[in-house]
Amino acid sequence: MRCNPDRLRASLAVLILSLALLCAGAAARAAPAATPELLSAHPAVRYDPKERCPGLRVSDEGDAVAVVFLVNAYGAPSQAHVPAASAVPGLDAAAVSCVMKIRFQPATRPGDAQPVESWQQLWLRYTEPAHAAAAPATPAASTAAAAATTAAAGAATAAARAGGAISSVHVCTDAAGQLTQDPKVTHSSGDPALDAAAVQVARSGAGHYRPAGAGALSGCAQVSVTFEAR
Repeated sequence: MRCNPDRLRASLAVLILSLALLCAGAAARAAPAATPELLSAHPAVRYDPKERCPGLRVSDEGDAVAVVFLVNAYGAPSQAHVPAASAVPGLDAAAVSCVMKIRFQPATRPGDAQPVESWQQLWLRYTEPAHAAAAPATPAASTAAAAATTAAAGAATAAARAGGAISSVHVCTDAAGQLTQDPKVTHSSGDPALDAAAVQVARSGAGHYRPAGAGALSGCAQVSVTFEAR
């Protein structure tokens, strides 16, 4: 049987090409995914973190944590997470919650400046005075602080009151118990001074409130403060 040199060369070429394609595919599967370039995040106009996230401020100094997230072409964040956990209790969850309340300046494509999707990073820390992170506050400690403030408010206004009065305040917090907006009076006692004192009582509980429900990231509640004449 005669061997055809041309056919043999053609078969050999096909075999070499097949092996090359198999090797290329294996190398592509083995190659690690490229790490996305992280851009420094810049909040959009009217999305000041100081207003959106009371208790936090943008800073990469001290006890700060970096939040990494995806920003679409419209500036909306998603997939926010903390790659390296901080040592400050509650800070990681509060920082992630803060990022999701903000809109950011999207990255732009070179050449035509069209907004594009990008991975961005924002460093956050608690404001000063430092967050009481030594140990989570217990319900008893929270109740005691509120009671002390209530007693002080009642003593200051007792002379002007002939009887008891109740103010109800609407309070919203993030997962760390930090206020997400300034408390607002929903039921007035009829006395502006007492209503203002009730708001101060609600503010004094910042850091101690916890939203109801397992896994909740935020929540709101009504805080009722009763002032008694003495």
